[in-house]
This record gives sequence, structure tokens and C-alpha cells, in this order.
Amino acid sequence: MLKGKGHGLPDLVAPALGALAGAGLSTPGDELVDAVRLTLTHRSYLNDDRHRPDPPDPRYLEALETLGSIFQQHTATIAAYRNPGADQRRLHREVTRLAAAFPGWAARLDWLRESAVLGQSLGRGPVPDRVFAALFNRLLGLLCLVGETRTAENLMAGLLAEIRDDGGGTGNPKQLLQESLPEGSTRFEYHQEGPGHALVYHAVVTDATGRSGTGTASNKKAASQAAALDFIRTHSPGLLAAQRSAVGDSRPEPQPVDESTAHMAVVLRLRRTLRLPDRCLGLFSQALIHGSWAHENQTLLRKYGQRDNQALTALGARAVMYEYYLSIVRTVLLTGAVDSLSLATPEGTMYARALELIDAGPGLLLGAGQAQQQSSVTVAAAAFQALYGAALAANDFAPLGERWSRSYQAAWDTIAPGGARQEDGRTRFDTLCTALDLHAQYQVSRHGPEHEPRYRTVVDLHSLATGEVVTLAGPDGRSQSVANNHAAELFLALTDSLALPVPHHVDDPAALRFLVAHQATAFAAEPALWRKWAKRKLFGLHLADAPDDLLAWAAAVDRLVDDDISPCLPDDLTAAYAYALRGAGAARPEPAPPADGPSGPLASAVRAALARIADR
Repeated sequence: MLKGKGHGLPDLVAPALGALAGAGLSTPGDELVDAVRLTLTHRSYLNDDRHRPDPPDPRYLEALETLGSIFQQHTATIAAYRNPGADQRRLHREVTRLAAAFPGWAARLDWLRESAVLGQSLGRGPVPDRVFAALFNRLLGLLCLVGETRTAENLMAGLLAEIRDDGGGTGNPKQLLQESLPEGSTRFEYHQEGPGHALVYHAVVTDATGRSGTGTASNKKAASQAAALDFIRTHSPGLLAAQRSAVGDSRPEPQPVDESTAHMAVVLRLRRTLRLPDRCLGLFSQALIHGSWAHENQTLLRKYGQRDNQALTALGARAVMYEYYLSIVRTVLLTGAVDSLSLATPEGTMYARALELIDAGPGLLLGAGQAQQQSSVTVAAAAFQALYGAALAANDFAPLGERWSRSYQAAWDTIAPGGARQEDGRTRFDTLCTALDLHAQYQVSRHGPEHEPRYRTVVDLHSLATGEVVTLAGPDGRSQSVANNHAAELFLALTDSLALPVPHHVDDPAALRFLVAHQATAFAAEPALWRKWAKRKLFGLHLADAPDDLLAWAAAVDRLVDDDISPCLPDDLTAAYAYALRGAGAARPEPAPPADGPSGPLASAVRAALARIADR
């Protein structure tokens, strides 16, 4: 869907192509050059040029930007994990440092500044760093999309090197400097310049002997860190080496924990199925070690050179999230189904389901207390992410998509669905309530033991049109979110049934009666709603262009409602249906519909509306 969209844009792409060639991209074809040109065009220019024919949909560019940002985090996490002393906190810290340093770094890339196509609104002063960060992320996303991840990694190498050098493994050069000098001997001074939307801070740190360091950044804190780093690198470079040595770790490769038959069976099966080298055994074993087991079995941890799965979970979480976003963006861009694009963060239930599909749950090593209860969604999701991280590390961090999809197709389809994740029940419910002008009130209760709580959601639906209220009580869930979805799905079962050409049996006739009465009253009061409702398949209006089908739908609904709904239907419902039928271009019946057709109240209203059309 990006093909040809860059035609007619200013041709400033040469510096960017040079940078890509230097990062390992072979000679690109015209289509890729065109896509690069478009990804480096800021929305401010597209707004200025909005009258050009066939403009690109900005949602495609936003999707690429999101994918590039996720790839950045994935790559930074791998770089941090390669450090022998890496733990979960360090991995998180490195990603945070990358996010802080990235905008300023991107803005300093000459090739990016020269290739960026910007609108007039950005030509009146200094361009904010975030503009160049967004363009760089789009380019990363494009490279991932066309399979040039190695080029994307090389393009980021300068940023990762800067982060590595700028912290010495501490992430806080200011603290390192102050701890190395007598207390109170350092003085920081600051000044700022530039417009309010693009302030630049300058910091100078000086010690008691007059030695100094300087730093510049987009915020005061970062400027002070940069100044401290400049001081250390200029006057005390040994501090960085000492700090790197202090955080280093000579821990040997972990060995599989051969204390549980079920645990080892899962570890060996995963290694065999994925066809990974033997060093994966210790990593797979680690991925299945929950923190509760690690806490209770310190002696065994030392025996096998192991630790809990938190670091592998952090590594795997970024990796599977990248695969998830890549699959969605690739499918949407190839099919053009941008209206279905939803880049919501994957839920833990998705990864818990994947663990179930690869049958790895029995291999979990849990502490005594944790083992007495069923594994929670959180524990299961973390274990799957850790297993994916273990496989990634054992595979020298090469992409695993093909191997996983071949060995565990169902699990791969779960984490990389190849399309936008469907909205959950609660989201669909809230959307429909808004469309129908229904007011929902949620009540969530918690019960059960403290270690295994259960939640139950009750929803009161208020019809502003009829003044009636109906209550939907969902089954228990293991979390508040799950319970909310359960309650929402009761309502969705009704709307999904009413969307069928011939609605089938429903479990709650009273709720159905409430919904039909509400829709009839609201529709009669505002017949112009029919187009919006038809798109959502509400109240049979999606069948308005096929009178016979609409009549069959109405007759089926009449049969589903237990008691006579006539008193709940407004007198002007016939006029509303006639309005919708004419608007949909329904053909006049020839001859007029027979008077002895379906006799239920809804079917009678539709038949009367058809008769009005025939009489025109």
C-alpha cells in the first residue's frame, strides 16, 4: 500500500540511501527508494500538500513508526542481555536509556536531516528532536518490513555504542562522578536556550581543582549526566573501566536442573522440536524457573549455575512483541485493510495460551506456595516469554519466526496472528453501547481465597429511550478484566444473534426483549440512524435493501421474544422502517406484501412499511 505513494515528493533521499548502503543495504529497487522517500516525509509536509492526488494514508506511516520503535527496544534489550551481568533491571534500564538518548541522537544524523521532507510550519525555527526520531523509526519499520533487519541493526549501531559508552554500565555517570570525588567538591551550573517547544540545556560540572566537563541535552537531567560523563572521560577514564569490571560476571553457562522428571521432559522436548544446540538446555531450564522456586532452592541454583527466569522473560517479552507487531503491520500493508489496524499491546492471556499450546506448563518449577494453586496467567505468560527468550539466546539472537512457525504452528499463530488482534469483549461492548445510546454501570466483586481470588462483574444497562433497566451477570473470571469480558459477552451474544439473517435461540429472552424495545424506540425517534446502525448490523437495518430478508428477520425476532412486545413498540416504527427502506433503495414490492404474512409486532411493522412503499 506504500507503492507509488512517494512519487511527486521532493527528491532528497540520496543522503539516506548512502547511509543505508553503508549499513549493508544492497542496491534498492525503485519501489523501495520510493518507500524510503515517503517514510522520511513528515506529516507537516503532507498536510501542506494534502490536495495531491491519491495521498498516503497517515495510518500506514504511524504503523511503520510503531514497528520501528518496538524494533529499537528489541535490539537494545538483546544488546543489554549480551552483557554477562545482565539482569531484568539492567535490561529495563538500558531500554529506558535508549528512549531518553534516541531523539537527540537521531537529530544529530546529518543524512537524516538532509533527507527529511518537512512542512512550512517546521521551517520557522529549530526543528524538535522528536521529528527526526519519528522519521528514523519509520525507516527502521520499513527495513523490518522488507526483511532488512541486519541493515536496521547496523543503522542503530551508533546509538547503541553511544549508550554503552555513555554510562559505563552504570546508567548514572553523575552518581559515579560524585562518589569518586570528595563530598561537595563538584558544582553543576546550567543555562538554556531556544524556543519553548525546543529548549536546549547546557550543563557544566566543575570540581575543586577547576577541572570541568560540559554536556548538552533536551532536558536538564540529561545535560548534567552528559557533563558528568564528559568530565569522567576527560579526567578519570579509569572509572568507566572499573565500573564495567565491577558489573561483569564470569558465571558459567547454566546447566539444566535435573531434579524433576516433568521439568527435564519439557526441556528435552523443546530442544528436540526446535532443533537447537545443546546449550539451549540450561536456558530452557532457566526459563521454567519461577522466582518462588528460586527463592526456596538457593543451594540447587548454585549447583546448576542457575537463576530465575526474570532476565529471559524481559528478553523474550520484547522479542515476541516485535514479532506480533511485525505480523500485523505486514498483513495490513499488504492487504490494505487499514481500517482493521489495531496496535493494542498484547495481553498476557495470549502468551499464557501459547504456553498451553506447546505443552510446557508441566515443566514449570514453582515454589511450595505457588505450586499449591494453579499457575496464574501472569506466571504462564512470563514462562512462555522466557522460553522464547531462551530459544533466541541459544540461536545466537537470529530470528526464530520460521523455526517456531514450523514446529509450533498453533502457538506461533497466537503470538504472530498475521492481522490486527480482535477487540476484546469489553471494548466491543462499550462501542456498541455508545452507538445504541445505552448507559452501562459496572459492579465488580471479589471473592475466594487471597492466593487465588475470583472476580464477578454485574452490568446494569439503562435505556435512555424506554427508561428500562436490564442486569447482566457474567461468570467468574481470574482477573477483573476477564470478568468484565465475561459480562460483556452476554450482551454481545444478543447483538451477534440479531445480526444474523435469521436470529437463532438466545439464552436470555428478557434481555433480548429489553434490547429490541430499546432499539425500536430509539430508531423510531431518529430514523436517520439507520445508516450507522446498518453498518453495525443493528435492528435488522443491514437488510433494508432486501425487503424479503428484512421481513424474515423480523419474524424470527418475534418468535424469539417470549411474551408480546407490542406495548413496547412505538406507533411510528412503521414510518421509521419505511424511511430506511426508501433510503436503502429497496424495490417496491410487486404486488404489495400480503396481509396474511407473519403476524408478530415487528414483522407487522415491516409489512406495513413495505405497503407504504408500494402505495407511493
